[in-house]
Amino acid sequence: MRILIATAAPGATPPPFTGLGTRLQAAGHTVAVATHTRFADQVRAAGLEFAHW
Repeated sequence: MRILIATAAPGATPPPFTGLGTRLQAAGHTVAVATHTRFADQVRAAGLEFAHW
């Protein structure tokens, strides 16, 4: 299953979302995180797909 985690809050940091995403990915899902571009490196470093919000 493909899952998109979207976070739009300007001050929201990716760690809670990347943590969830990596667990979902470990369970066999394809996960992307949609957030601000300033967090792109953190999302990709977690091994998840980055989507621009």
